[in-house]
Amino acid sequence: MAVTLNQIDQISDGQVIKAGHISQSLVAFSGRAAYNINLSGSFAVTGSMYHSEVSDAAGVASSVLVRDNTTGEYYTTGSYGGSSDSSPSGYEFTGGFAAKTDLDGFVWDSTSGVQYTSANADAGDYLKFGLDRTVHLAVDRPYWTDPTPNPNIADFGMFAGDHLPANKTTSLINYTTAWGDGTIGSIALDGINVGDLVSVRFDYNILPQVQNTTVETGLQWATRDASNNVTFEFFLQGSTTFFGQGSVGVSRLQRVTSTAYLASAEDINAIALPVIKSDNPVIIQPLSMLVTITK
Repeated sequence: MAVTLNQIDQISDGQVIKAGHISQSLVAFSGRAAYNINLSGSFAVTGSMYHSEVSDAAGVASSVLVRDNTTGEYYTTGSYGGSSDSSPSGYEFTGGFAAKTDLDGFVWDSTSGVQYTSANADAGDYLKFGLDRTVHLAVDRPYWTDPTPNPNIADFGMFAGDHLPANKTTSLINYTTAWGDGTIGSIALDGINVGDLVSVRFDYNILPQVQNTTVETGLQWATRDASNNVTFEFFLQGSTTFFGQGSVGVSRLQRVTSTAYLASAEDINAIALPVIKSDNPVIIQPLSMLVTITK
């Protein structure tokens, strides 16, 4: 068991200081024996510090220790538990696709959807699926009751920004950004870091209109400079799916994830939306989009 430094109580004015009065402190600070040492006030150290035999917190409420790189001073910050407050990764979810605007209850029926026509197929068009803020506010309602959901979904998504990456204070989804062709909406990466990985899962139903149809699903990605001018626009492929015999008019759920790395400031300022390309006519029913950031 560790002992306590006590020789100070035996040193007083006018008394002789003996070797034992000094050696106890030297033994304590050299680590030759176990002593309890209590400090009051500031403690300055130059060089490395090592800490061994640390007890596990075992669920005890705790704080994160952080160091100011300029002054070297240490502080405690919010408790660590893998929540959005401390995690460098995070996500947001929306079903606010503009194509749902005129639907009864914003729900697709068995045959309705966005038409990708023969003309689109012949031209090799990439069909973007834009967003709508009114639809977002109507459909991005939490379906669970425990834990109590955050009702402040506006301009975020169904999770109301509760699971955003650390230091991201605005949504991962923008419902008002305009593309050059008039399409509205984008993922939103401001506050994200170069080196992070973006994953976008696009969920949709597809009804092929011709058998032996090949469909490519991915993201239309447009990098932008600091003035929001598009510098380069391209297709990021997520998957290719073939629909053969017996597929015509049959609705099938697709859940396609596309990824992108962030290499530059123009990537962070980029705009992006889910797109499909087909070699034959198809009907698409966009359902939802999950945007995830991974450190």
